[in-house]
Amino acid sequence: MEKCEFKPDRDSEGIEFENCSSSGDVIDHYFENCSFLDCRFGDISLERSRFSDCKFIDCDLSLARVEGSVFNGSLFQGCRLLGIDWRRCNQNMFSCRFESSLLDSCLFDGMKLRRGSFSKCSMRSALFEGCDLQEASFVGSHLLNCSFSGADLRRCDFRETQGVYLDLVGGKFKGLKLDVSGAVALVRHSGIIVEGLDGFE
Repeated sequence: MEKCEFKPDRDSEGIEFENCSSSGDVIDHYFENCSFLDCRFGDISLERSRFSDCKFIDCDLSLARVEGSVFNGSLFQGCRLLGIDWRRCNQNMFSCRFESSLLDSCLFDGMKLRRGSFSKCSMRSALFEGCDLQEASFVGSHLLNCSFSGADLRRCDFRETQGVYLDLVGGKFKGLKLDVSGAVALVRHSGIIVEGLDGFE
C-alpha cells in the first residue's frame, strides 16, 4: 500500500495517523493523545515538537533528529528507532515505554531514565553511560555491546536479557535483578573464577 504524505496541523489532538510518510521536517508541532500506525519518518527532524500521551506502533523513526522535542507518556511498540540521539530531546519531560522495538546504536548516556521500560527490545551498541536507571526494566531485551559504565542500576531489572555486560567499577547495583544465566555471565565477564559453572551458558 502506498504511503500517504504526512502533513499534520500545527496542533493535533486525538488523531490517528496511519500508513503515512514524510518528505519534510515536522518542527514546532504539538501532538496530544495521537496514534501513529505503520508510519515512516526516518531521518526526519522533529525539533521542538511535543508528543504527549502518544502511541507509535510499527513505525520507523530511525535517525530522527529530536533536538528540544518532548516525549511525555509516549509508547513505542514494534518500532525501528535506530541511531537516535535521545540526549538531544527535552530530558526534563522524557517519559517513554519501549516494547519489542529496535534501538540499536541509540544514545541515552547521562539521561534520567528512572523507572524506564525497555521490554523485549534490541539495543545493540546503545549507550547508557552515567544514566540514572533506578527501577528501570530491560526484561527480555538484547543488550550486546551496550555500555552501562557509571550508571545507577539500583533495583534495575535485567532478567531474561541477552548479551548484557555490566562494568562493576563505578556503578551502583544494590537490588539489581538478574536471572541465573545473567548472573553467570556477569561473573565471567568480571574475571571472577567460580568453580562449578561449567554447565551454565
